[in-house]
Amino acid sequence: KNMVFIGRSSLKSLDAFKEALKEHPSIKRFQELETFLNNDSKLQTLILNMKDIQKEYVHAKTFQQKDNEVFLSEKLIQIQKQVDQYPLLSEYLELQHQINDMLQDFVHIFEDELEKELQMLNNMESNHP
Repeated sequence: KNMVFIGRSSLKSLDAFKEALKEHPSIKRFQELETFLNNDSKLQTLILNMKDIQKEYVHAKTFQQKDNEVFLSEKLIQIQKQVDQYPLLSEYLELQHQINDMLQDFVHIFEDELEKELQMLNNMESNHP
């Protein structure tokens, strides 16, 4: 019975938080950038190429293919330079980091509040047998 109460009040808080997140300027900008970057076919091709070369690099390193390892490392650096020329990407990554920090802060606050509610209910139950 008490868990239902905790669940409902916590869910209301969670719903309010989700609504506030939708309206947060950083979230809105992040979503705009994400859509733009996902629709940039040149950038997406660069990222896919990077992933493929990274796999090849790991394979070369694992099997101690030094010449191939050096060659692939140089290719990765070249592609990374091209990716770094996208100023919106750096803004996107910075916002991603900020939003992640904000969400982690919320999780800690939510856990603390939930723990307080549980403690309060446990105290009430122990005082009223």
